[in-house]
Amino acid sequence: MQDVIITCKKCEALNNVSQGFDVIHHKIPFTCKGDKIYLTYFDCKECGTRHFVQIDNDSTLDKYRKCYGYMVRLSLSRRNNKPIKQSSSNEFKNMRAKLSTERIELARKYNGMTVYDEQNVPHKFELTITN
Repeated sequence: MQDVIITCKKCEALNNVSQGFDVIHHKIPFTCKGDKIYLTYFDCKECGTRHFVQIDNDSTLDKYRKCYGYMVRLSLSRRNNKPIKQSSSNEFKNMRAKLSTERIELARKYNGMTVYDEQNVPHKFELTITN
């Protein structure tokens, strides 16, 4: 796996977010204007600035689970040298595209807004672009 290095927007420190599960916090519940959302983030190792890298809600998490299921089935077929049905491949691609579109819409909807973690601590939501 290739390392994913993200430069902190505040102090410009380089953060290797592919070092392990203790660096990235996945799908942590937050609220914004009464809506429940799930944010994936990391905190800069130097200055502590929080970088949000993904946003989800219940709908996108459902789409993600379906995409993951398709990916597992397609990978098993490929590994066992079985033919992959074009319809299955197309369903996976379509679901992945819908997931991506919905996440982009969520990021636009909440960009710049205050989100609250489970301890009711406020954070300004700004998506950090990772690629």
